[in-house]
Amino acid sequence: MKIRSRLKHCASGLLSRFISRNNDYQGFWTLGLLYSCVRVAPRRVEFNLISEDAYPNNIIAASVAAEQSTFLRAALSKQNVAWDSVKRATLTVQFNAGVRVGYTGTKGEPFVCT
Repeated sequence: MKIRSRLKHCASGLLSRFISRNNDYQGFWTLGLLYSCVRVAPRRVEFNLISEDAYPNNIIAASVAAEQSTFLRAALSKQNVAWDSVKRATLTVQFNAGVRVGYTGTKGEPFVCT
């Protein structure tokens, strides 16, 4: 398998796991806690998975950054991709995103995770 395919596989797994309802921080849904941390514009959370930095910088975001970085390292290892070969790895969540959703009856605002 080409390196690009293996990297995309790792990214897809990371995103799937991150938005899962089973992704929790101390018993609470991680995305809900992150949403509560960004009440003002730009309503965005960004994680640098290489350095384990987070914006905004708080204890919840820092813990999430470390956990996601660990998951990415394991996923890359399973795909035989050396951690040293990755130059940039970020995970960004934009809350209150201006996107159209294809279903109705939901509560809350849509978000985009890249």
